[in-house]
Amino acid sequence: MLSLKNFALVGVLGSLAAVGHADLQSDFSITSGNPNGVWSYGQISALGGSFTAANVAGTGSVGGATLDSWSFSTTTFPVISKLISGSLIGYNGGDGLISIGEVTMHPGPSNELAAIRYTAPSSGLFDLSGYFGAGDGIGNGASGKVDTYVYKNSTQLWSVLNTPSTHTFSLSAVSLAAGDTIDLIVGFGSDNYIYDSTPVNLTVTPVPEPATIAGLGLALAAFAKRRRK
Repeated sequence: MLSLKNFALVGVLGSLAAVGHADLQSDFSITSGNPNGVWSYGQISALGGSFTAANVAGTGSVGGATLDSWSFSTTTFPVISKLISGSLIGYNGGDGLISIGEVTMHPGPSNELAAIRYTAPSSGLFDLSGYFGAGDGIGNGASGKVDTYVYKNSTQLWSVLNTPSTHTFSLSAVSLAAGDTIDLIVGFGSDNYIYDSTPVNLTVTPVPEPATIAGLGLALAAFAKRRRK
């Protein structure tokens, strides 16, 4: 039978979980609508501009690979995809540095900006971490250059421009109100939109408030004391 102290421990742990950890690659879906919970997939009109959700979901094959995708048409970009099986290595001459389970973003031919949006379900401080990967360039930086951004609402938090390489980001204790948005954005760099499939991820981790941390410490101490009896 659980004591009141045990209930306190369970309650504190539950409050930590309820705030909401999110991981783009784990959460991605084409069967749960768009938006899909806290995630939306589509494009933005300009940096800091309006977001439009993609309305075409489907599963298709590219070379020897199978991908689940969100797009605005089965034949146009931008597109947001997840590699389900197979390999893109060597497809169309590209390196295909995309792993099974990775979500990729590809901008459009007129530099339509591919965007993935996280919408905060509650207020608090959050650690944001992730990456923009090298994708399917043809190697040696000869192609596949992209502009990559992380935005909070209309404010830029991070960017690396005109890059064919992988870059990680880690943003600590970002303050979000309920309804605030975090956008991952990919546009093409100084070349064009060919070979611009860009693996990405975003993990959103709540930062516990001091009172919650103190409560967890007290609950754990009480639990440990009870175990020694």
